[in-house]
Amino acid sequence: MKKCALIFIACVLIAACGKKKGATPIPAPPVFVDSPFVTASIGNLNFATDSATILSVAYPGDSAKRDVSLQAVKTIGGVGYMLLFYITNFTGVNTYAVAPPQVSITYYANGVRHYAQSGQIVVATDSNNVITGTFNFVADSLVATNGTFNVIL
Repeated sequence: MKKCALIFIACVLIAACGKKKGATPIPAPPVFVDSPFVTASIGNLNFATDSATILSVAYPGDSAKRDVSLQAVKTIGGVGYMLLFYITNFTGVNTYAVAPPQVSITYYANGVRHYAQSGQIVVATDSNNVITGTFNFVADSLVATNGTFNVIL
């Protein structure tokens, strides 16, 4: 009798876990062909992002003007690195000289913050929700060269 009860319970459990007719399958997550990236040589580190995000906030009543903030993150051996760009009055393709707080670049290495005193962000394209360009900066004793970015809004 115990054997029959165990077999009955096992059958019920198997039936309960089975696929229901008409159930909607869970869709696969979207795949992005053009992954966002930020790269640069910063001091002795070849910075290439694990992730990059950008935030754009439009000015009320002026669709051509907005503030843009970019965040790029890299982890190497448990040590975190981050680049933050901020451009006030972003108008698209242009050269934005570092002039805090309107245009700033901040670099974090293992929890230590470095503010750029000089440099520039050159936006080469701003179309179809993609912003690309180059950058360089000097922050404390760190020099960043050959910076590139390709990010999706």
